[in-house]
Amino acid sequence: MNRWIAIFKSKFGEFWWHSLLLFLAIRVSDLVNAFIGLWLVPKFVPGDELGAVLPLTHFATLLSLPAAIFGLVFMKRLNVLAVNGERGKMKSMLRTVFTAMAVFLVITLVIARCTMTPILERMRIERGSLGILIVATGLTGAIAPVYANALQALKRFNALSVLHILGAPIRLAVALVTMPIRAISGYFVAQSAVSFWQIGISLFSLRKELGAEVRAEPYWNRETLRTFLKCGLFLALLHAQTIAAFVESLVIRQRLPAVDSAAYYMISRFAEIGTYAGATLTAVMFPYVSEAAEKQTGSDRRIILRSTLASLAFGILCAIGFGLVGKWALAWTPGGSAYTAYVPQMVLLTLVVTLFMSLNCYVIGQVAADRFGFLKWYVPLHLLYSGALLFITGYGYFETWLPPGPLNAIRWINRCGLNFILVAMLLLQLAKALFIFIPMIQRHPR
Repeated sequence: MNRWIAIFKSKFGEFWWHSLLLFLAIRVSDLVNAFIGLWLVPKFVPGDELGAVLPLTHFATLLSLPAAIFGLVFMKRLNVLAVNGERGKMKSMLRTVFTAMAVFLVITLVIARCTMTPILERMRIERGSLGILIVATGLTGAIAPVYANALQALKRFNALSVLHILGAPIRLAVALVTMPIRAISGYFVAQSAVSFWQIGISLFSLRKELGAEVRAEPYWNRETLRTFLKCGLFLALLHAQTIAAFVESLVIRQRLPAVDSAAYYMISRFAEIGTYAGATLTAVMFPYVSEAAEKQTGSDRRIILRSTLASLAFGILCAIGFGLVGKWALAWTPGGSAYTAYVPQMVLLTLVVTLFMSLNCYVIGQVAADRFGFLKWYVPLHLLYSGALLFITGYGYFETWLPPGPLNAIRWINRCGLNFILVAMLLLQLAKALFIFIPMIQRHPR
């Protein structure tokens, strides 16, 4: 076995070996997550609330935006310190995360108090105890990747694999206990449990690399704080995509009938498979690109391009596969036979999320390499994307200002419901993709 591993590494390199290892580990956990998403959730969540699961998840992410920005800056700085071998400073940085988490908890609670009620009303969901669970899920989900990224920066991919393989059964066990009591609340309790698991196992694994023998060195000073804040400002703009993802799911839940939003949830569980390769590659790519850019070896652009194209190719293959077997796959799930007519929408959504993940590969690579010039088109495109979706589906708000001709045209086009929204999403994602693929291929060193 060791001989075959050595042959694979020598032929393809460590980057692709670690990518394969993490891909297989994450796919094992995805089998369990698929059971939760395709069996437990449809079984326990009523049909009229099923379509609210995704927008609520995206809302949790949106609430924790300040913590997520902080975490992303931390991840970038941790990789730089790891490349330079400054373990003592890494240890000092990680110690500040819990203090920062308390600060962000207060900020998140203030944001939630101002936004929670109107958002839940638009999703047709009763608040109950759901508010605090959404806050907890969003906050822990933003902080946990900081510790996992420390393992990633130190290239502890075996520990990362264990993190993913064992995290899914923990989520399943918690979901089995809590979802029969209260379905949606139990779903978010299970999500939070995984984040706490990631934090705990990451801290345990880091003891070997950053244990007592590594002396914490001062990291924070005026210069590093200025660099941190500057990087944070750039990365705050990155989260225009978080707004776009929330708008997508909110538009579908708010504007369409319950059966369409429920169908969207069901097909999205399959469509997400199209992102598997890209999600794995971005996890492995970050430290390699960061190291290549720091050492100016010139290989960082090649890694980004190949990862982006691999993500795109994998997603397209998944879309083709769903076109062939999607009806059977839906019928195989509890209550899924009611949504077999939505197979064409499943294919469309797979292409949408594939383009999104390919764009994300490029963005993560640029962040790892400390290049932020893409923000000048990235942010406006995402804001225009969100605005276009809101305008197309919420045209009724503009009846007073729009002439009858354009208003009637939008109303006629929009009668297709979910199909029209997905086509609009696909076309808008294609427009965004053109801004990265053409210039990236032109700049790629031959």
